[in-house]
Amino acid sequence: HTGWNVDLAMKRPQPKRFVSRESKADFIRECQAWVGLNLHPNIVSCYYIREIDHMPTIFAEWMDGGSLKDAIRRGTLYQGSKLEQKSRLLDIAIQIARGLAYAHKRDLIHQDIKPDNLLLTSQWDAKVGDFGLSRAKNAFQFVEDALDEFDEANGDLTMYLPTGGCT
Repeated sequence: HTGWNVDLAMKRPQPKRFVSRESKADFIRECQAWVGLNLHPNIVSCYYIREIDHMPTIFAEWMDGGSLKDAIRRGTLYQGSKLEQKSRLLDIAIQIARGLAYAHKRDLIHQDIKPDNLLLTSQWDAKVGDFGLSRAKNAFQFVEDALDEFDEANGDLTMYLPTGGCT
């Protein structure tokens, strides 16, 4: 963002996910709930939503450490002594719990907690991301061929059901 002089992450769903205009409007409303969470040290800040090429696009805080899934895959999560590893893991768990507790007090339930949605800074600050996307998945069309969403290398499968996303 050139006006703010900060890096932002841009994210938007695939167009095939929307069943109707109403589901797109529901998605935007749910993402606005994420924007409405305001600032918390353990939640990725979502600043605004804009339509680009008729698709809602979310602009959120850039996290320079990637996801917890990335840290697990790279092995950086487990660097150091056993004590350092345990300390790091406990610290991340507490930070994530604080972020979720804050959201729950504001009646926003994530519904899709997984290492891919837990983001890190390079200093091991942990934040929960994709709040709006997770809750809004009930606006998506159920994918008949769920294998399209299967990541064989990592064993991840996300199914979009009328009640929400399930990983």
